[in-house]
This record gives sequence, C-alpha cells and structure tokens, in this order.
Amino acid sequence: MTDIEIIKKRVAQELKNSGFSQTELGKKLNISQSCIAHYIRGDILPSIEIIAKICKLLELDANYLLGLEDESGRRTYNTVNNHIADNHGTINQTFKQI
Repeated sequence: MTDIEIIKKRVAQELKNSGFSQTELGKKLNISQSCIAHYIRGDILPSIEIIAKICKLLELDANYLLGLEDESGRRTYNTVNNHIADNHGTINQTFKQI
C-alpha cells in the first residue's frame, strides 16, 4: 500500500470514528468540506499544518496517521540498520562474483 493510500484510508477511518461529517471536520479545521473529500479520495495530501490539526482534534498520533506506525504504535517501516545490512549482503555477493 502506498503512503497516499495509507493516509487516505486512515483519514477516512478516523473521520468515521469521530462521528464528524466531512463538513463539520472541515469547519473545525478551517478548510472546506471538498478538501476533506479530496484527502479521503487520495486526490491530494493534507499539509503538515492540517495533519497536525487533525491529530490534535481527533487525538491521534501523527506517526499513525502518516502510516509510520500501526494501531499498536509499532513502526511499520524498516530501520536504517536493516537497509544497511541488506546492502552489505548485496555488496558481499557482488565481490564474490568478481
């Protein structure tokens, strides 16, 4: 799932959980209902300012909303060390072929 898909899915789910309509959420965030609809469809991504406002209003962690953590707070991405280890293995394989 892409970052945009994760964000749109989580914005839509948290909007549903909040009980706010798109119009109500838009008013609370000082943006239009159509902006909320664009976020939910994945047409555009919310700005950092809007993400912060959504998180404060709905009491969410930004890492969760952005897809960096799952519902339990665990990271959903590989660490730099894992990436370095993977590259190290690739480099070793390359030298063995030479």
